[in-house]
Amino acid sequence: MTKYIDTDMHIHTTASDGEYSPEYIHDKIKMLGLNTFAITDHDTIKGAKEMVDYLENNPSMLNFIPGIELTASVKPKRFKAQKNRLHILGYEFDLDYPAIMPIVAKRKEIDYLSISRQLRILKKQYKIEFPKEDIKQIYQKNNFGRNDIARLLLMYGYVKSRNEAFDKYLINTHEQVRETIPKIYDEEVIALIKEAGGYVSLAHPISLRLDLDTLKEYIKYLKSLGMDSIEVYHPHHNHEFSKALKRLAHDEDMLISGGSDYHGPHVKPKLHLGVHQNKNKVLTLNKHILENRKK
Repeated sequence: MTKYIDTDMHIHTTASDGEYSPEYIHDKIKMLGLNTFAITDHDTIKGAKEMVDYLENNPSMLNFIPGIELTASVKPKRFKAQKNRLHILGYEFDLDYPAIMPIVAKRKEIDYLSISRQLRILKKQYKIEFPKEDIKQIYQKNNFGRNDIARLLLMYGYVKSRNEAFDKYLINTHEQVRETIPKIYDEEVIALIKEAGGYVSLAHPISLRLDLDTLKEYIKYLKSLGMDSIEVYHPHHNHEFSKALKRLAHDEDMLISGGSDYHGPHVKPKLHLGVHQNKNKVLTLNKHILENRKK
């Protein structure tokens, strides 16, 4: 039987690459019987702001925590391993803090450069070119990335699945452009969220592809920069990995978070809102945030 916890701290909406509006997410959360949720769209606060506006006009018994999932580069060379990029979750910060929009704009510029250069490689090396209207629609989105190219590759019959799009084309194109585009580093993102009065959590640590010992050292480094929490529970984490992260959080006096990373049934069909498989899961970041609101 599917089990639900009362909190989901990692949800995406139509403001980035999710399928559903903030309003729909609110109603779905309510229907599932959860009481606390966070909207953490990729590199934009649009979804969080829309939820704030909605709740101002539609009072709710649910606890909403505004958030964002910012993409950053790993600065220390010793922690880069196979991947030099990470996702950093920011929560409960001032959505109107002046420095937020410039970093969001910079992130979008970086994504534009990356995607436009990868499209040129597809055209030059693989003779693959998409209609200009399709490309224009990608750039008009609040958040875009390789998944959008994968969708076009699938739509026009170059591949039969998203995974094939990455394996056959997009891993290679990204490697060719990765070092040619500007960077926003981990320390910059953490400093920004803290300055805006927020809390910082490391999203799905498994995605860093570091061995456990190196990952622990990197998390300690991130804590020294101001990171408050670890996303211990995520659908891509197995029980043993989550157990190791929970132990590290305890040893380092860090908060514990978790969430579904929900995008919708077509974008990520295996990820379900509020679902987990561990009845003993305990989250502390959400409780810490809500308790501080009362002070």
